[in-house]
Amino acid sequence: MSGAIEIDLPAPLSVNRLRRIDWTSKKALAHWIAIADHLILEAKLRRENPLKLQALSRFALEVTFSEEKSRLDLDNGLKLVIDYLHRIELIEDDSPRHLRRITVEWGHAPMGTRVKIIPCP
Repeated sequence: MSGAIEIDLPAPLSVNRLRRIDWTSKKALAHWIAIADHLILEAKLRRENPLKLQALSRFALEVTFSEEKSRLDLDNGLKLVIDYLHRIELIEDDSPRHLRRITVEWGHAPMGTRVKIIPCP
């Protein structure tokens, strides 16, 4: 579909781990965000099809996690990934008004997570 945005992110941390209140998880989250920010900057600077940050108001997500880089349950990393997409303003938010569909699968994701954001009418 035209206008889709595809980005690579690190393998996410478990939502179960992030709910715990401890310094280890806070440091791990800060490290994950730093790596993700670096990957987004690289995507913005690439010569072919550079990433343009523009929040989509209605969209579908296709999320692929790497089995080699992640030991999570398939649904366990979604919250962190979706919240990050909102943080960098690629999506409005994950309310039903905006997020219309999510597809999650194991597959090819060189950095751990590959996300495709597809505009919806």
